[in-house]
Amino acid sequence: MKLIYIADNRCRPNFGCRGTSIALSQLIQAEHSIVSSVKGTYTLWESGSIFFVPGMPTLFYKILANFPAWNFFKKIWCRLIFWNKKNHNFFDFICSDPHKSLKRLYRCLPANSHLAELDFRKKNFDGVIINGEGTLIMTTPARRDSLIFIMLMAQVYQLGKKIFLVNAMFSDCPVTGSNTKMRESLYEYLKKCSAVTVRDPASLKYAVKYFSDVSVKYIPDALFTWKRYINDLEFIKNGRLILPFGQESDNDFEKFDFSEPYICISGSSLSAWNQKSAFLAYKRLVEAIKERFDLQIYLLQVCSGDAFLIDVGKATATPCLEVKISILAGAKILSDAALYISGRFHPSIMASLGGTPCIFLGSNSHKTKSLQEMLGYEDIVEFSANPTKKEIPKILKLIKEKIDSGKFLRKKILKTVDNLCLKAENVKKIIH
Repeated sequence: MKLIYIADNRCRPNFGCRGTSIALSQLIQAEHSIVSSVKGTYTLWESGSIFFVPGMPTLFYKILANFPAWNFFKKIWCRLIFWNKKNHNFFDFICSDPHKSLKRLYRCLPANSHLAELDFRKKNFDGVIINGEGTLIMTTPARRDSLIFIMLMAQVYQLGKKIFLVNAMFSDCPVTGSNTKMRESLYEYLKKCSAVTVRDPASLKYAVKYFSDVSVKYIPDALFTWKRYINDLEFIKNGRLILPFGQESDNDFEKFDFSEPYICISGSSLSAWNQKSAFLAYKRLVEAIKERFDLQIYLLQVCSGDAFLIDVGKATATPCLEVKISILAGAKILSDAALYISGRFHPSIMASLGGTPCIFLGSNSHKTKSLQEMLGYEDIVEFSANPTKKEIPKILKLIKEKIDSGKFLRKKILKTVDNLCLKAENVKKIIH
């Protein structure tokens, strides 16, 4: 089957986007052909060069495209637009109505040729496969990437092609609650899909509750199939071998020694919302762990939203590996850690692929609680995205318990991961 791969997010500075996009692509191409893709670049607000003026006809955009300096002007104009976030919706083609969004997209394409990835009308394909990943959270206002998904589903349905939504997560937002209008719009197009799969049990429960007449299957996240890579990679002893571009300073060459037991710490999708608060909370957490345990601590920035960790590292003299690190090297470091503390879904899977026990923090959805259920954790515990002073003694106690469990706990996690890895392969069976 010839497929268009929607949400190939490996262009984003995020471990989950990079790893899962590759893993899912590998599964698809084992039996099908990906003829083109829609990259994650074009579902972000910051994708740039999106220029739409309400009410302007297609001729207006055709004239603009012929101006010699149009691309330069568009770049400057869009920077001004995105600097003033209140104008995001006004100058973007996307809106809550997928049919209206499509018309606006088609109209402004002549002056926005880079958006041709979103126009399937002249493409030779049998269907689309949408990497649902962590996109479909019913926030208020609606997430832009979710609205683009729905718009593209509407386009594919109009063209009479198949829609496969896989590896998805359905969740309300812990901050803004549930966006009923967004959920109902999504529901309309889920009923038109040839297959829908979710990556975790909580998303399946959500689907049963709100999308009752849609056949939804639970297939573990595609990233679990990367266990083979973790097994094949050699143990990383010295971090100088894997330093990311931009971090190759004389000082950092001597900072990362993975030959002794270590704890890794990353941020959370929710803590990223307030960098100042996150900095203070993680600084306090790192200092408390250092005071209590004689173990090396490494901070791992697994997403651009974890930028505050770089400052935490400087403030606490803790080595911090930045997000540009090779994705497999980052996964191997997590999988060999004595413990991982994070509010991130996919990096926690990477850690679990090597049996690393995790302590989970809150996030922008139900994902860290649901992942504990998937991994067979007996006591499902989720601390705040920005750990509070009251929570730190409990975190320290849990660190000791998990490290003391040592090899026994690692073997238990690995046994569960082996099963999840086999089940994750089943996504290939639903595409036909």
